[in-house]
Amino acid sequence: MQIFLLRDKLKKFGKEKNSEEKQKVIQEIKDLTEKIISEVKKLGDENKIIKDDADRIITALNKLIKYLNKKYNFDENLNREVDNVIKSVFTTLKEEGQEESKIKTAEKMILKDEPLEKIIEYSELTEKKIRQLAKTLSKEIIAN
Repeated sequence: MQIFLLRDKLKKFGKEKNSEEKQKVIQEIKDLTEKIISEVKKLGDENKIIKDDADRIITALNKLIKYLNKKYNFDENLNREVDNVIKSVFTTLKEEGQEESKIKTAEKMILKDEPLEKIIEYSELTEKKIRQLAKTLSKEIIAN
């Protein structure tokens, strides 16, 4: 719904060439896109929505922005910029997910008293990070 509230701004500044106000609207759309995607990710993490629904929401958001951009002939670069925001957020979320997975792997191995070298190999974390995790778990690391 927040995207629809931007229609007046899209209509108002669509005829202008790269004005400061137009750039502000573009940034507002990009920020809103990032906020919505982050919220969808949070809902998915909390198992309040399934992955397929999250994908549909993000696809619909992208199509809606492109539709409004075309309808109001707002800015030829807006679609590309929104696509970049979506890719950037997904890349960040993917990297965060991979880091969380590595940490969980290391924590399980620390709790099973696996040797340090094996934890490094399987978790792909640094020795320093593994030692920090062990400290938070009140466990000592076994040297090889």
